[in-house]
Amino acid sequence: MKKWGSFFAPLVCVAGALTVWFMAWPLLGGRDPLDGYTRVTLVSFSGNETAFYVSATMVMAVISIALTGWLAPRWGASLDRQARDLLARPQAAIVAFALLAAVASFAFALFAVGFHTVSEDEKTYLFQAKLLLLGKLTIAVPPEAAAFREPFVVGSSTSWSGQYFWAQPALLALGQLVDLPWILPAVEVGIIVVFSARFAEEVTGKPRVAVVTAALVAISPLVVLTGATLNNV
Repeated sequence: MKKWGSFFAPLVCVAGALTVWFMAWPLLGGRDPLDGYTRVTLVSFSGNETAFYVSATMVMAVISIALTGWLAPRWGASLDRQARDLLARPQAAIVAFALLAAVASFAFALFAVGFHTVSEDEKTYLFQAKLLLLGKLTIAVPPEAAAFREPFVVGSSTSWSGQYFWAQPALLALGQLVDLPWILPAVEVGIIVVFSARFAEEVTGKPRVAVVTAALVAISPLVVLTGATLNNV
């Protein structure tokens, strides 16, 4: 019984943490009324955006601690050998960590965020991406414009645009071509892992440091979480 208990305890911990993670959107997402005369509401994080990011980071930390406590005593020797193998092949290790980070970000986008925009910034990025696909930088103000609450859309009384630089919207526009813009931030996370490792190697001259840097960036909760959104990673 003790053996089975030691096996299931971390798994239960991880399962519970993931459940909280996946429920973060419906639990923390507020609902703002569209107007005062109907029951139609808009899903928005409102003032809970910070709570969402903090809770997500804490959940990832719990998962990491639980897995480490479970794996270390069982597969410590095997993990040590694998670590030495990774350090012996730094280029392959960096690519592997980049792929891991990209897949993790996309998985969180799918299972936790549910392919939703969770902040006003993301909505603006997506708005600008759609403008680019239309071949425009501005669009005419729609009828009943007062029904649209978007603080980062700027313009005049006749036209709207977004306030952000156009690089991130241009990348998201590529994902919009297949109706899945969340692919691009995940790819960006993988690229960040590679460039972080390259920078570390340039500064130190040690490929082993590059591998460690790639690993730390790839498992960073905030890096993975940001890659699960449409924000500029």
